[in-house]
Amino acid sequence: MTDASLITIARLRRTRGNKGELIGDSLTSHPERFQRLERVFLVKAGAETREMQVDRVWDFRGEPVFQFAGIDSISAAETLAGFDVCVPADERVELEEGEYFFDDIVGCEAYDPQGAKIGTVAGWQEGPGLSWFEVEQAGGKPFLVPFNREIFREIDVEGRKVTLDLPEGLRDLN
Repeated sequence: MTDASLITIARLRRTRGNKGELIGDSLTSHPERFQRLERVFLVKAGAETREMQVDRVWDFRGEPVFQFAGIDSISAAETLAGFDVCVPADERVELEEGEYFFDDIVGCEAYDPQGAKIGTVAGWQEGPGLSWFEVEQAGGKPFLVPFNREIFREIDVEGRKVTLDLPEGLRDLN
């Protein structure tokens, strides 16, 4: 399995307790999925991808705590901090109407409400309280756009197109 066919659902942050548990940051709007995990892939730049069996996942103050098979000490768990918890793309949750996987928006052509091309959605990143998309302009420098319904007026994943109603001056802020 290639890393490109994996979807990140959490990031392991630090150990918890002395039995090999790790606290993670949830990167999904469907945290109930953690309860059903049996197998995941741990991915980190510069490290080999590891397939792991999940013993259990539970919630601790709004954060998922992971317990993996064979990881039963602090020292063993410390080696996993910083890894992304990933699942195969075909195991994504079913989305409600109006929900989107950010990875599916990346690569879409971006247009303004009048139909003029702005650029291409090149990537996304999480920020405190907001998610941001990077839009690459033809012949211009990229800029960040906050993900909200006031700006992302239309999203057509199948047609690979988004309509952005950019606030005045947003491009200049970046």
